[in-house]
Amino acid sequence: DIGVSAHRYHNRLDIFTQSLENGAAQQGIEVSLLNEKGQTLTQATSDAQGHVQLENDKNAALLLARKDGQTTLLDLKLPALDLAEFNIAGAPGYSKQF
Repeated sequence: DIGVSAHRYHNRLDIFTQSLENGAAQQGIEVSLLNEKGQTLTQATSDAQGHVQLENDKNAALLLARKDGQTTLLDLKLPALDLAEFNIAGAPGYSKQF
């Protein structure tokens, strides 16, 4: 029941954990970055908003999120989700609307 979204920036990762069941932020999730050998590079615990901020490590291959016997894995070597195929444009806007 641990949903994870990771936002990669130049020098950090912002990670948000939430319940897959109800979407609520998950506090107390242990989040770790692992290298390709499974060695822990860094770890932190999510706050009341489900947020964790970790230093971006170029050797990080996997994000591991755990709590109470539940585990979620996120492969950091895969490309980010391409939103180009999703219709996210919404209604057309006009300059007078703004």
